[in-house]
Amino acid sequence: NPTNFTRWGLPPLDSELFVQPGDFVVIGGRPSAGKTLLALQLACTMAQTQRVGFVSLETSKEKLTERALSHQSGVPLWKIKKPQNLTDEDTEKLTRAADVFSKLDLEIADQDNRTVPQIRAMALNRRWQVVFVDYLQIVGGTGKTPYEKVTAVSRSLQELAKTTGVLVVALAQLSRAGSQETGAPPTLESFRESGQVEQDADVAMLLYLENPHDKGGNRILKVAKNKEGGLFDVPLVFDGARQTLTYAGRTA
Repeated sequence: NPTNFTRWGLPPLDSELFVQPGDFVVIGGRPSAGKTLLALQLACTMAQTQRVGFVSLETSKEKLTERALSHQSGVPLWKIKKPQNLTDEDTEKLTRAADVFSKLDLEIADQDNRTVPQIRAMALNRRWQVVFVDYLQIVGGTGKTPYEKVTAVSRSLQELAKTTGVLVVALAQLSRAGSQETGAPPTLESFRESGQVEQDADVAMLLYLENPHDKGGNRILKVAKNKEGGLFDVPLVFDGARQTLTYAGRTA
């Protein structure tokens, strides 16, 4: 069914992005922009209706599960890490969230040094319909320089999506170049080490701090490339304690 587009759980993305199986989506962000938090939230939404794999090359399965439970329950992550601080109400919320989480068709794989052929084999073996890769620059690949390696990985992930019909959502680290001094938001040119990433992607989104000096502040998710539609910004309210990004409504 050609109109069966992917749901993201953020209204502007649900109405404006026409992403289908076999597409390659890249979400870029500088360190601590909240890429993993956003990806996990999107994965939980998609796993309500699709088989989703989350290949984490940086964060352990246990930590990601704690983050997901914080997001699902609204119980602050620090309390989950220090259970002696949980109230009865917290425990009840977590129990309900754990029940919801266990019913999601979501599998977290946290081995490091994975290569694209290994990710491909897992995706096909486990019949994943969507695979998240966190993150592109640390996927194992060949190439003499970082540029060559990242280009090869990006092309291989695009090929994985196109040839298998799996939706691939890869996170990518953005370079800090020029950002600290000027506070300028990132652009497609910010994809670190490789211009190939922006060329390969069907959709490229950039996640960044609304105020570059406020790490706990709100975020902007910029749709910077969208082969099938328009470009737009999605303002997001950041709740780091509860591992949640919420759509802040339309900007004027």
